Parts: sequence; structure tokens; C-alpha cells
Amino acid sequence: MPLLLDKILGLLFLPLGIAILVAVAALAALMLHRRGLGAWLLAFALAWLWIWSTPFVVYMLDKQSRAPYPPQHIEELPFADAIVLLGGGVDPVSSGMIYPNMNGAADRVWHAARLYKAGKAPYIIASAGNIWDRAHEPDRQSPAEAMRILLNEFGVPDASIIKEANSRSTYQNALFTSEMASGLEIKKVLLVTSYWHMDRSLAAFERTGLEVIPAPCDHARWAEAAPTIFWALPNARALMSNSRKFWELLGYLAYRLRGWV
Repeated sequence: MPLLLDKILGLLFLPLGIAILVAVAALAALMLHRRGLGAWLLAFALAWLWIWSTPFVVYMLDKQSRAPYPPQHIEELPFADAIVLLGGGVDPVSSGMIYPNMNGAADRVWHAARLYKAGKAPYIIASAGNIWDRAHEPDRQSPAEAMRILLNEFGVPDASIIKEANSRSTYQNALFTSEMASGLEIKKVLLVTSYWHMDRSLAAFERTGLEVIPAPCDHARWAEAAPTIFWALPNARALMSNSRKFWELLGYLAYRLRGWV
């Protein structure tokens, strides 16, 4: 239940969720004949949604989140005991599917394989469990298993892949992986995740006592693009990108309040 509540509150407080809540409040004000208040709330909802749907805001947020974790050449990264690969880049096989599906963050899996093939670590720990309780689907494939399949396709043998398939959040990624690493005498890891997810992930993993070296990936071109008039016009891709970074900010704040980072 706490996880479900976290997800619901997170969605409600994303830019689109806030715009809808304020628009509902505007409608209620208008129904109560508070036209002035209703008009102001409706104007705020539209302006808020417009702002968070613009490429200009993507550019500003991308520069900020990318600065601490720029793209790195493989040779710049040190050697480690293991590579920790966080989920979110591959959808496991479910009803109607045959193979795992790579999504927008699939660079994570490819980057982990790239590090392994460069000899940066002898193992890859694939950390990702099913977010929701699948008691009624005990045979449902985990994201960790989906990543294993894809890593195999990229040339990483099973003997070098360690699955952690029980975590349901970034916090649990860190907690369960560190417990597994302790039993395997793994002390230094290369942490692979998207650059915009690295702040929260790095803080959570460092709290476990592991020596963690960020190996960010999934860099977008927003920070390098030249601005145009279209940067002020809203579009769905920009809203999705901004919402993702907004989610990370909310997640980091929630982790700080809970003492997880």
C-alpha cells in the first residue's frame, strides 16, 4: 500500500497532475460563482502546463542535471569489483509479448555491457524487480531477467551476470544490492543509470557503505541544441522529459525526508 500511495501522490504532483488539480479547483470555483478566483486558477493551470511543456524548460533542466554527470569515455572510468545496472530500460515479457522490450532508457543495458566488454569489472549486477505484487502471476518475468536476456544478446555471458530481482524502488536497489555485494566481497562498483536519475541513485548507494563510481548514460541532445522559436511552443515530448526530471526531484526530496539518502 505505501508504494501504491507513493506512486499516486507522485503522479498527482507532476506538472500535468498539478495542472489538472488546479483546473478542477477552477471548475469548482466557477460552479460556486467565484468567477474571479475561477478565472485566475484556470489561467494558472494553463500557464503552468504550457511552461512545463516547452523545450526551453527541458534545456534548462537538462543543463543542470547533466553538468555533474557528463558523458565519459570508457577509458576514463576506473576498474571496479562489479557493475551495478539499474532497471527502467527494459520491459519484461508479459502477455502477448515474445521478447523483452527496450524503452527510452535502454542505453543503461547497453552501457553496462560496454563497460563489461571493456574489462572494467568481472560482473554485472542487474538490479530490478517487478514494481507491483505479482502473487497472482508467480511466473511473470522480472526486469532483472529481461536485462539478463538483453545482456546476453550484447555478448555478456550468464556466468558474469548476477540478478537482484526483488527490489521495487531505487532505495531497495541500493539496499538489496549492497546485501548481495557484501556476501560476494564486492566493495567497489560502477553504477550505471541515466544521468537524470544519478543524484538519487548515487546518494542511496553511497549510504550503504559501498564505494560507488557513477557511470551515467542515456544523455539527450537537449543541452547541446541551438534555441529556436519552437522552444517556446509546448509539445508532448518536452512535457514527458520535464515530468521525468520533476519526478526525480520529488523522489530525492522524499528520500531525504525518510533518511534514505
